Amino acid sequence: MQNLVVILALIFPLVWLLAEFKYGRSVRIVLGLGSLVSCLAIAYVVGGMTRLNYNAWYGAATHDLLERSVDELRAGRSEHVAGVLADLHAKFEPRYETRAHYDELVKEAIKNLAKPAIP
Repeated sequence: MQNLVVILALIFPLVWLLAEFKYGRSVRIVLGLGSLVSCLAIAYVVGGMTRLNYNAWYGAATHDLLERSVDELRAGRSEHVAGVLADLHAKFEPRYETRAHYDELVKEAIKNLAKPAIP
């Protein structure tokens, strides 16, 4: 489906350009609208793929954090886990423009969970 959209987005403008010199008004209008629709479809597909990429990215980082947290909790280090998660919470400032360096913060938290607790 995505390949078809890309092909149409490339073909429609070229055929539209050729039609400007050879064909009537109705053909040019149809090809022009097809060009615009195919370009909008490309934008929609790229946006969807980006959203899926972010979901996978956040999911993987969260999975690693939860896995390490559970291991530490089972080892009886609940105070240490609570401290590391509180630190992560304090540093995490999500914004709609950025990903708030979530992966870096989670990697740091995982490293801190692996360190021995300081009494």
